[in-house]
Amino acid sequence: AETTITTTLDAIPTVTMNPTLTKYNVENKVLLSAEINGILPVSAGWTTNGNLISSTYALTKSAKNLTAGIITFELALRSNVFTAGLAYTVELYAYYPSSSGDRP
Repeated sequence: AETTITTTLDAIPTVTMNPTLTKYNVENKVLLSAEINGILPVSAGWTTNGNLISSTYALTKSAKNLTAGIITFELALRSNVFTAGLAYTVELYAYYPSSSGDRP
């Protein structure tokens, strides 16, 4: 597992990734889940290679505007979207749209 941390002076939501498998059968759908805790409404999205995950691959919305509080945000990916033997990185961003910073 890999974690990248970016620091800021602005308040940011807390994100806790729920446990996930490290390997999946390409014929099975993939479910990723995280808890997002925001003191204000939060914009969040699942990305790969810096781009939102397309509805071509996702069974659920890959980006959402969430209310303040603790919200579970899930991403379900269709079966057969990955190639066996390759590694993929899926990232989740979460930020306060009302803050002075741009989306990470």
